[in-house]
Amino acid sequence: MNFAGHHILAIWGCGTGCLSFAIINAKTGAVHFSPLISFVGWQLSQDEDTLQFQKNSRLLIVTGAKNDEEIGKFYYVWKNNQLQFLRKTKLFLANSKDN
Repeated sequence: MNFAGHHILAIWGCGTGCLSFAIINAKTGAVHFSPLISFVGWQLSQDEDTLQFQKNSRLLIVTGAKNDEEIGKFYYVWKNNQLQFLRKTKLFLANSKDN
């Protein structure tokens, strides 16, 4: 168990730089697949993972570009067996033409 108390966040690759994941309830075995289908992850530093989460927290922070959107940090909370979007912060890469 590595997420939100009694859940497991299972992560797998779906192509170059692409991540997908599911949240599994370790008590019931129920599997909830991520609604973030085309998500290209970005590691801004070696100290920061694309998916940030903790065992005792319902917060999930995803860094990347969702469905060709701008690169950002997407904040979600696990509530009522689903990820609920909280907010997004835009990120700029050093070599980005948007800077």
